[in-house]
Amino acid sequence: MVSNTMSSGVNYGSLYWHLDSQYTTTSVLQRDFELFKNSGITLIVLPIHWVYLERTRGIYNSTYMNDIIRVCKLAKDYKMSVVFDLHTLMHDNSYTIPTWVSPRKFQTLFDDATVRQAWLNMWTYVMTQLSGIDNIMAWQIMNEPTIASWALSCTIDEFVKLCQDTKNIIRQYSSKPVSIRFAGDELIVAFKSDTRLITLCDFGSENWYEAYDTQTQLKNVLALWKGKQIMISEWGLNTDNDVTQLSKFKEYLNLFKSLNVTWSAVWLWRSDSNLANNPATIGKGYIIVKDTTGTPRPAFQAIVDSNLSSGIRSSGTILYQ
Repeated sequence: MVSNTMSSGVNYGSLYWHLDSQYTTTSVLQRDFELFKNSGITLIVLPIHWVYLERTRGIYNSTYMNDIIRVCKLAKDYKMSVVFDLHTLMHDNSYTIPTWVSPRKFQTLFDDATVRQAWLNMWTYVMTQLSGIDNIMAWQIMNEPTIASWALSCTIDEFVKLCQDTKNIIRQYSSKPVSIRFAGDELIVAFKSDTRLITLCDFGSENWYEAYDTQTQLKNVLALWKGKQIMISEWGLNTDNDVTQLSKFKEYLNLFKSLNVTWSAVWLWRSDSNLANNPATIGKGYIIVKDTTGTPRPAFQAIVDSNLSSGIRSSGTILYQ
């Protein structure tokens, strides 16, 4: 039985895979945000790469930051909240990590004190630049931090300390909630249910795909976040079949509501163009927009229908109002 209302949003990917504001022109943003507003969607996630912010150590890309600010301000005009997701992939030679980080992997933050401090300095820069943006709903400081041979080999203590130091910087400028985008059951498996991570995060944030993790695993993970609001921060279905995607979206959204999820943000909306480094072709795969005119695929309607509330929950303190 579905017992919960849930606010649904989208991971808005047009700032995600490349650094070029021509793909987020005001007209494109207005077109997309007008559709979201009219559909009752009040939340977008902006996944941002460290490499775009700091291609050279200690030198920050003000053009890119100004574009982020522009998008946030325009989102506010449409009464939309923004979740800021520093989406850094952690495998070796990840293109999301600056080339001056050597070896080019997130592990280097734990092996090199200079790189670790650069990470914290980058966050200070971000916070000083975004401190005046008042429709930021939350901060997600890391994405899918798996302790494994291909990702991180740090200790739990080292990981918690870096996360706490990052959060301390955020707290100097913002009281908005902070979390980490965990994937599947890694909170149970990789981090051994360490309660310090539950305490550190102000709300639960989980990326979930049934192709990799079962519904039972999702239920077990969400049970760890006792007393905290939950965001399914990334989910979707990799299919070119609109009928299949729509059917599964309805199933997943009902599952999330039955588990008392507060927000969900589908992966992925981007309506800019078919670039060579696209994670999926527009109209196919995980993308829920049909073409560059901003026409949504049918599954978008399932997200709209899931917004049984207005998108602003009186019981929550996170959403922009």
